[in-house]
Amino acid sequence: MGPRCGLLTQVWYLKVWDFEIGSAGFKKQRVLAIVMGTCEWLDAPTYEKAAEKLVWQAPQVLFMNTLPHLEGYERIIDVGCGSGLSGGLFIDAGFVVDGIDKHAHMIDAALDRGYGRGFVTKVETGNARIVSLAGTYDCLISCGMFGDYVYVSALRSVLELLKQRAVVGIAGRAHDLAKRFRRSSNGNRQLQNLEDELEHNGFTILEHEIGVGHHSARGFPVPYVYVVAGRE
Repeated sequence: MGPRCGLLTQVWYLKVWDFEIGSAGFKKQRVLAIVMGTCEWLDAPTYEKAAEKLVWQAPQVLFMNTLPHLEGYERIIDVGCGSGLSGGLFIDAGFVVDGIDKHAHMIDAALDRGYGRGFVTKVETGNARIVSLAGTYDCLISCGMFGDYVYVSALRSVLELLKQRAVVGIAGRAHDLAKRFRRSSNGNRQLQNLEDELEHNGFTILEHEIGVGHHSARGFPVPYVYVVAGRE
């Protein structure tokens, strides 16, 4: 995934950069964003332009933190891969990367970036193709999705894709991933603390870093937590 910002909200931010503050066009876009709320990304180029404008540095930090723990490993699954900005770094380093995303156009962009296979599905529900790949991968990466777009408790379903001996590298907004519980739409409380969820699934925390993930539309740094965990 990427910086938390829906289509119309992101279009508004792009218009902020394109129009002068206080112009009629800016006001119109802003009202539209507030009324419509958060929607989906329009397309991969818009997503990547937004990532560039917001100084989306989380993929690089996640890559540098995870890479030292991948000696002897080969296959990586990128959960919430978007257009492949995170996995592309691992591909360039010689790894085989597949991706999961709920948007077909994002999967297409990831395949163009060198992903081996792409699966269109929601992480919470999965599908038969994903289930059939249980125990396939050496490493799972995810950047900007868990704790933000998806509950951390959904992580347990995709961890089944990993071999017993495996590595996980996850980056996300620090405020979201540090919560102990989060109340879902049906009123139930769901586990939200990332490290608790990983340890509950047999992983040991290897790296933990708090740093900048990207900048807000107003230029403020957005804190991210970077966690790498391993299981023997």
